[in-house]
Amino acid sequence: MTVMTFVMWTTAAASPTFAEKPDTVPLRVATSVPQNARVGEEVTAVVSFSATADIQRLEVDVTPRDGVDVNAADAKRIFTSIPRGGSVEMRVRIKLTATRGSLVIGYTTTSAAGRGSGATAITISEAAA
Repeated sequence: MTVMTFVMWTTAAASPTFAEKPDTVPLRVATSVPQNARVGEEVTAVVSFSATADIQRLEVDVTPRDGVDVNAADAKRIFTSIPRGGSVEMRVRIKLTATRGSLVIGYTTTSAAGRGSGATAITISEAAA
């Protein structure tokens, strides 16, 4: 299975709701998807978040795109009090419904610097036979 990750940052100009947010989010995101995904089977993806500053609140929303279903119970999560250098992880059960699919992991942080948000897009392909 091929996994590609794209990172997109949302800036204050793009979203007036978060006018006070910083230009960057104090967070690093890493993803891991099993290499043996097959169409129709459920696998568990792991999303790890590492704080580069103290984070008071981290809100995560996983949104499926074409070719992927996400278990609804795993789609949203809130973490609180993540110290600088600390990390948390989120397990998300996904089902590939086509030979290639994608999902978006959106996140919003609240820290001493204000609110910030971003997203990571993951493309998943069926394992080669």
